[in-house]
Amino acid sequence: MTVMSRWFAATIVLCAISVCYCVSEKPWDRFNLAPSSRTIYPVSVYKTTGSIVDPSAVLTGNPTGIDPGSYITLDFGKEVGGIITLSVHSISGQGVELGLGFSESSLFVGVASDSSANCCNSDGVLLKTFKGKEVWTTPPEYLRGGFKYLTLSNNSTGRINIDRVSLEWTPSPDTKNPRDYPNYFYCSDDY
Repeated sequence: MTVMSRWFAATIVLCAISVCYCVSEKPWDRFNLAPSSRTIYPVSVYKTTGSIVDPSAVLTGNPTGIDPGSYITLDFGKEVGGIITLSVHSISGQGVELGLGFSESSLFVGVASDSSANCCNSDGVLLKTFKGKEVWTTPPEYLRGGFKYLTLSNNSTGRINIDRVSLEWTPSPDTKNPRDYPNYFYCSDDY
């Protein structure tokens, strides 16, 4: 082995050790609720109303059917913020209008968003009409902060089958890993 190749091997080992040290768990990490990825998926189905075909399938990338007048509420597991992307697998009929409602608390889950962005009124519902198979991302002006629950409601006469829902996490946009945000502290005293 030449001197150069030994130097290169030593550098690789030191870099690997540094990376392992940087990504190891620290005591304060349990308080860091930021995700490790910018793409977040719902973790469970909180509630369904009406006729929903295979409700949990959407959590694994398989079609969940939402019949007319029905809705499904997905739970992201913790407070999130960003832009929603929906993958529509198929529809029945000429077009299906889907409503998106957002809520921070399970107390206010419903087809219209809660009043987290306004003190006195509901935020309403974001409506989108789908004509067939499509992947749709909410426009930037509909970026939503501060919600845990997303309710998808079918306001039409045909079924809509959705096979994926995701959120692009937008807080701390300059940080590649959202968990690496600066300016927090930790105290070893739990009190």
